[in-house]
Amino acid sequence: MKKATTFLFSALLGLSLSMVALLLSRSASVQASPSIHYVAPGGSCGSSLPSCFTNLQAAVDAAAPGDEIRVAAGSYSDVHVRPRRDTTATGVVTQSVYLTKSVTIRGGYNSDFSAWDPETYATTLDAQGQGRVLYITGDISPTIEGLRITGGNATGMEGYHYYSDFDAGSGVYVLTATVTLKDNQIFSNTSTYSGGGVFLGGSTGILDGNTIHNNQADTGGAGVFLFGGTPTLKSNTIFSNTAGNLGGGVYIFSADAVLEENKISGNSASIHSGGVAVASCNPILDGNLISGNTAQDGAGMELWYSRSVLINNAILDNRSSVNGEGSGLWIGGSKLHLLQNTLARNTGGDGSGIFVTDAGSTPTTLVMTNTLIAGHGIGISVTAGSEVDINGVLWFNTPVKVSQTGATVDVQHQYEGDPAFAADGYHLTAASAAIDKGVPAGVLSDIDGQARFGNPPDLGADEYWPVGYPKYIYLPLNLKNSASTP
Repeated sequence: MKKATTFLFSALLGLSLSMVALLLSRSASVQASPSIHYVAPGGSCGSSLPSCFTNLQAAVDAAAPGDEIRVAAGSYSDVHVRPRRDTTATGVVTQSVYLTKSVTIRGGYNSDFSAWDPETYATTLDAQGQGRVLYITGDISPTIEGLRITGGNATGMEGYHYYSDFDAGSGVYVLTATVTLKDNQIFSNTSTYSGGGVFLGGSTGILDGNTIHNNQADTGGAGVFLFGGTPTLKSNTIFSNTAGNLGGGVYIFSADAVLEENKISGNSASIHSGGVAVASCNPILDGNLISGNTAQDGAGMELWYSRSVLINNAILDNRSSVNGEGSGLWIGGSKLHLLQNTLARNTGGDGSGIFVTDAGSTPTTLVMTNTLIAGHGIGISVTAGSEVDINGVLWFNTPVKVSQTGATVDVQHQYEGDPAFAADGYHLTAASAAIDKGVPAGVLSDIDGQARFGNPPDLGADEYWPVGYPKYIYLPLNLKNSASTP
């Protein structure tokens, strides 16, 4: 009986496995492999390459989700009218590329697609002011890489809805899509409201290694406007963008974003924050260089109603205009924690490097750990009702360290001395008074990603390493189940 049962089970098992194999083979037969499509000026891709198109939109229309589109060097200035699919499905939008599927678009190929180098083989999408450049919407995950994106203008196309409808995203417009924008140049795009260069709405997208410059917005976020979602900006260079009101470089509104290792410099806004403006959200800023930006208030950075954490940032040489406040940082109605930041040589306005105030009836609570403050008329100015707790600080060339009116300010472990910056204005040299003066803060690396050396750590964003010491520490690699590894 046992033998019969075993035989029957084996037979059934064999039949089941055969059926599974048959089903898998049928499934494989209907799932096409991702295809590669090619785009070149005049549709001239070489006789050996199939699927060659004269413009990128035609290639996108032909592609299936998962396909890759390679674009040869040249300038593509065609625009296309398509149904609107963003905050409403009524009406039409005009753009160079209308994208509602998960594909990869890579510019930077030579004429026969035998070489890829976006710097050498410049691939330019130029909307020439006739519409947006990229319009990306839906539950999709496209990748855009190696393109020059310019000439966008979203006038009359709206796409950003807050209390009303506003134009947004002239260079790149993204709504809900999980887009990856990598190593693109996004420049000379103009918005009548926000997001001259890039608009990300409700997105978990990633901006990685892009250069975003010389974009304009009449209101805010001339370089980048982040609204809702949890996007990440990493290793981007954002410079020379101009906003009519706030956030010349980056405007973060109601988006718990992460900003890591970005260089945000030389941007301007007429009133609030030339560099980074934050409102009603809790982003994390880690390892950013925010320098040379201009505005009336918070020329480097301004935060409204925020619970942000700032780690290892260098906020340098920003300038407030006449009657401005907080040339480095302006903080209102927020609860912030600043860890290992350097503020140096921020000037103009009332002379304060950091300005702390309430917002209506909401006071600010600011906790600062291991901070370096140098070259300000007033280090920190605090208005009535707000509270500042400082633990570990180096003051230098700052005649008034703290100015307070009816506020609570507690300072512990403070020092005075020359930070002895290197030529770049924020890295420490061997003579720095900031070395080994910090308190334990749980921050394991510095602005360069180098390990914090010594106990205690240095003050500010940079950790000084003596000549001859290795600057990176690599943790041991633990292999699981190593006994079974051949």
